[in-house]
Amino acid sequence: MSTPATAQAPQPAAQAKVVLGTTYEFSNNKKSVQISYNTERRGPPPTLFIIAANLTYNGPEGQLKFTGSQIQTQDTPVGTLLSVVLKANEFNGNTNLSIFLPSITFGTNSEMANFSTYLVKSQVHPHVVAGLTTIGMTYEVEPLSGIANEIVDTAATI
Repeated sequence: MSTPATAQAPQPAAQAKVVLGTTYEFSNNKKSVQISYNTERRGPPPTLFIIAANLTYNGPEGQLKFTGSQIQTQDTPVGTLLSVVLKANEFNGNTNLSIFLPSITFGTNSEMANFSTYLVKSQVHPHVVAGLTTIGMTYEVEPLSGIANEIVDTAATI
């Protein structure tokens, strides 16, 4: 006795996931500091135009926006260090903001990840004593919680 053959429904083509960039949202536990950072990224295929990195800071120093070369990045074996100048002051020293972005691995079905990190605000203090200039530094460290989101394009098919 034979059984009737069953036709298999065609399977849809798998979608290729093209990562265009990553966005990060940070805040301290009091929500008195909120930071948004978008990595430099390429526009969706086929044009692949470049969108400059940007960082928005909202905290005690005000609401500030930084883009492109105003944002310094340094890759390390365990993540990326971001730095911007919050306040530039030739005579009293700059106030700098640095944030450590840990390496994040997104799951195969997830484009979002939660993480914790720290911000460091530092200020350089030049002092002139007896004609000699010395440099001092103060800094404060504050924990941040964050969410990272991948910017993906799934238009391409395999």
